[in-house]
Amino acid sequence: MKAKSTDKRKRASGTKTSPAKRKAMRVTSRIVDTKRHAIAYVIGGKRYSVKQTAHLARQGRISGVRVVGNHPQAKGVYDLDSMQLIAMVKKMRDDKRFLCDDPIKEHEPRLFIGAVANPFADPFEYRVLRLAKKTEAGADFIQTQCIFDIDRFSKWMEMVVKEGLHKKTYILAGLMPVRSHKALVYMKNNVAGMSIPDEIIKRMEAAKEPKEKGIEICIEMIDQIKNIEGVAGIHLMPIGWESITPVLLERAGLLPRPEV
Repeated sequence: MKAKSTDKRKRASGTKTSPAKRKAMRVTSRIVDTKRHAIAYVIGGKRYSVKQTAHLARQGRISGVRVVGNHPQAKGVYDLDSMQLIAMVKKMRDDKRFLCDDPIKEHEPRLFIGAVANPFADPFEYRVLRLAKKTEAGADFIQTQCIFDIDRFSKWMEMVVKEGLHKKTYILAGLMPVRSHKALVYMKNNVAGMSIPDEIIKRMEAAKEPKEKGIEICIEMIDQIKNIEGVAGIHLMPIGWESITPVLLERAGLLPRPEV
């Protein structure tokens, strides 16, 4: 009966979830519990409260948390913005206290706190100020929006370095290899905060082997980002194309990884 009910809800909504998206949702995701106004996590298909997540971190099953707010299907609660959420996680880790100031008596979290930044959204000058707020709140590392516009990203990094923020947090440049020009066109027209030069779209559209061209463009961007001051590393996002990851790393000269 439960399965039938689920099917009915899916038919009523008129929406379908692709296998790739379902797989991604099973891996890890942050959701808002609108009943209790708390943050919970989905890890390996199971849902956990903040306390349970802290317990998993204490066990060593979670070593990092990235604080984001990109779940359009979730209802807005507006109790916390991203900066406040980062500060809450930092307080739990450093002070061993919840936001309400109650002590965490056991299973205190041991986390490396991350957040996201978009170098391409407007107003452009505000992007670095927002990054500074997240860094001040306690973000240990930052993952950026997918980069296709190297010139704009370089200007953003110049502002980051000028403010000295690259010395306070690790900046990971987001890169997404694509398999067709249609994916670029879709993101350019439908995804807020994306900057995709027409030149890259034309290169992909004219390519006889679009997948190979997508790999080539991604490697070119990795090579350019290596020379940008303040960038600590890359965040590779081969969405729906995870099998290409080792190929990209090998051809970009990033394998084998150094021992630390």
